[in-house]
Amino acid sequence: MLIDVRDAVFGYGEREVVRVNALQLRAAQALGIFGPNGAGKTTLVRGLSGLLRPLRGSVERQADLRIGYLPQYRAIDLNWPMSGLDAALLAISARTRFGWVRSQTRKAREMMERLGVLHLAPKRFATRADNSSAFFSPGRWRPSRRC
Repeated sequence: MLIDVRDAVFGYGEREVVRVNALQLRAAQALGIFGPNGAGKTTLVRGLSGLLRPLRGSVERQADLRIGYLPQYRAIDLNWPMSGLDAALLAISARTRFGWVRSQTRKAREMMERLGVLHLAPKRFATRADNSSAFFSPGRWRPSRRC
């Protein structure tokens, strides 16, 4: 069991945002979290990852579990020198010693190609062609075909 959540409530201060009666995540499982803005998706991810303690209930994680988490910010530093490939490598870095990913670059590019987003690899992470303050993130990638 990677993560086991029981009767947990996540929130901020006295404000309850998300309740989870029971959730168990095992290796090789995928979890999709969907909902409108303000529904508590980010709060749940922060709680599952250990970045936010539950107000009550319990969250147990496998002792050696490492979770890569890249929050979406609307006010990201547009001068941040990060490419689309760098963003993809963040997920891989959670599974490597000291977060080193140089030997995994080929694997990341292959996965990006499989998802139909390899063209984003060299693009700057925090800007668009029109230099607007919007940014692209892995959550906004639109695969060209199913994997």
